[in-house]
Amino acid sequence: MPATQPGAFRPEPRASARGLALTALVLAAGFVLGWLAELGVPGLRGFGIMWPQRWDFFTGMSHNSVVPYRFVGEEKALAPLDEIGWNGLGRAAETRVVQAWQFARLVPDDHWHACGRSNPLDCGLDLDAADIYRMWTGSPDSLLCGKLALSLERTEVTPVGKLPAVPRTVYRIALVDLSCR
Repeated sequence: MPATQPGAFRPEPRASARGLALTALVLAAGFVLGWLAELGVPGLRGFGIMWPQRWDFFTGMSHNSVVPYRFVGEEKALAPLDEIGWNGLGRAAETRVVQAWQFARLVPDDHWHACGRSNPLDCGLDLDAADIYRMWTGSPDSLLCGKLALSLERTEVTPVGKLPAVPRTVYRIALVDLSCR
């Protein structure tokens, strides 16, 4: 059997080099235009929208998130939920995030309270344990059950090279009692 079949496609070395050069030129031009758009050069605002360079565009950190905390007894301390880990191929942590959003949407506005504390775990000190909203989860297999504090938080996005004083800001917090039975 011959090494090269008649009529087989064999790209010319010159065509391959031209393709590589064109790809490198497009990538370099995109990098330079993106860099100039970030510097605020007039006329490149449209390029910044078409090819965003902001970190929060890729991470979604500029959006609110609902974080559930355990509400621990009379001292009104909040404790992170740590019984669900991020290990393996399980989806328990992602399911918990979705359930927290679902339950937060059901809490009436008059049960949400502002939190002015810098540490999210200190927000429980401002809450009244009598102002707890009770609801049924709708499933005995729910990952979120019992007395919880649902907080509406946002991660602070800071300029490059600077660390935020407070990594997360709690905007609102509500006490809920989720019945799973």
